[in-house]
Amino acid sequence: MLAGSPARTANEVGRPKVRRIERRTNPVCPPHRLAASTLREGYTAGFRVQQSTSMSDRHVSPYLTVVDAGAALDFYAQALGAVETGPRLTAPDGSIVHTEFRIGTATVMLAEHNPDFGTAEPHSLGGTPVRLALSVENADATVEAAERAGAKVLIPVGDQFYGYRAGRIEDPFGHVWIVSQLIESLSQEEMQRRLDEMFAG
Repeated sequence: MLAGSPARTANEVGRPKVRRIERRTNPVCPPHRLAASTLREGYTAGFRVQQSTSMSDRHVSPYLTVVDAGAALDFYAQALGAVETGPRLTAPDGSIVHTEFRIGTATVMLAEHNPDFGTAEPHSLGGTPVRLALSVENADATVEAAERAGAKVLIPVGDQFYGYRAGRIEDPFGHVWIVSQLIESLSQEEMQRRLDEMFAG
């Protein structure tokens, strides 16, 4: 212990340090009362406090930023079968600071575009380099439903060398999805052989 540092109580010894967003009388401090760095930390943490660090509890969830989060939730529900699970946290103007939805067993986080707090939607950045891979039972039907709901088809659905029937769409909010349906269970060697043939022409 460094000289001059406060003594640690018995309860503090061995306790894992958890970074928290401080909550006072209001469970969610309005964004206009939070320092930008604090709110950015909140976005990064997904407003979650991780209590466990065991490998079995670790997971990755995409965090999407959009313009008009309410409309995005409607699109993902209609096109991809998403179900909002929350918690939905809103700013004083009603915009969605944070919410979550599920597609199958996957959790996706969502927030409103707000560059002041480090969240920018794809169109403001000239596009996205990230692709979201969605596995479905019927790729054709899913892509058709997404297109009817306003998505743009980037690559039509077709049989792919790696054993999936897949296509690629861009949703109305600038995020790109690869929609795939398993049609063949292939070994790595067979996938590589087919890929080599493709490159060979």
